Amino acid sequence: WRKTQVMHATMVQLYTSPVLDAPHLLEHEEDEGELMKDEGLQQVSLEVSTAYHGYETYIEDGLICLKHKIRNLEKKKLKLKEYKKRLSQGEELNKDQKVRWSRMSSPDSNAAPHLSVFFSSAAAWSDSSQVSSPERDGNFTMVDSGHGDSMSVSTVEVPMTPHSHQPTLLPMQLYPLSQPLRVAFTASRTANFAPGNLDQPIVFDQLHSNLGETYDTHIGRFTCPVNGTYVFIFHILKLAINVPLYVNLMRNEEVMVSAYANDGAPDHETASNHAILPLFQGDQVWLRLHRGAIYGSTWKYSTFSGFLLYQE
Repeated sequence: WRKTQVMHATMVQLYTSPVLDAPHLLEHEEDEGELMKDEGLQQVSLEVSTAYHGYETYIEDGLICLKHKIRNLEKKKLKLKEYKKRLSQGEELNKDQKVRWSRMSSPDSNAAPHLSVFFSSAAAWSDSSQVSSPERDGNFTMVDSGHGDSMSVSTVEVPMTPHSHQPTLLPMQLYPLSQPLRVAFTASRTANFAPGNLDQPIVFDQLHSNLGETYDTHIGRFTCPVNGTYVFIFHILKLAINVPLYVNLMRNEEVMVSAYANDGAPDHETASNHAILPLFQGDQVWLRLHRGAIYGSTWKYSTFSGFLLYQE
């Protein structure tokens, strides 16, 4: 009996433990390592994809700005050709056209944008001076150069190796989209205006809005802040007298559109019109009373409004 008990104990001691054997354990660890490696590759792939998606966005924005700049230059070129043709045929330009001619043909005009590049040379891409600290990783800064118009060329630094400990920044030349300029005004006249002389400027004394501070209530003129297309609207109430009302919308000293009111009786009537005008920076738009008299009131029947439709 004692011999049988010793043999049983020996068998218990020699019995294999029901755990994973060494080869199977090593294989499990290798699988986990491969899984971690795959996850790491997927993370790097996602980061690189995100970075290059950012590059494509910058390039698309740059191309949009470039198209706007080229379109603006083509318009100026057509205008210059038209003025040259008229001058060669012996025609005389009016005062407004002479001002435009001098602006567009002056050598310091910004009619030659730097269209050369979005990217710098290969040497600049690998310049060691472009290496930045980790605190700047992922920061994309666009700064307008401030020269010429709002579509000037700017430099953007883009990380070559996203989310790394020592990112290398690559210089890229872009045409950044500027913040939209807000220009709009509405003014009214609160007092009668009967000058007795022809061709007098109409001054609207009360402002209801003046985004961009472009309308001057002292001289009654809107001054164009940037090249673009603008919309102007006016409504003028005639004073109840037997004199017809003639009103001109002026661009500098040129009549753009006019309005007329008269029924042959001393009654109040309204003269109104509107126009969509291309303007250059510095152009002035105002209303001129060619003949007649204007009724003014705190109820603000006579108004003048304008706003920027889109910027060139």
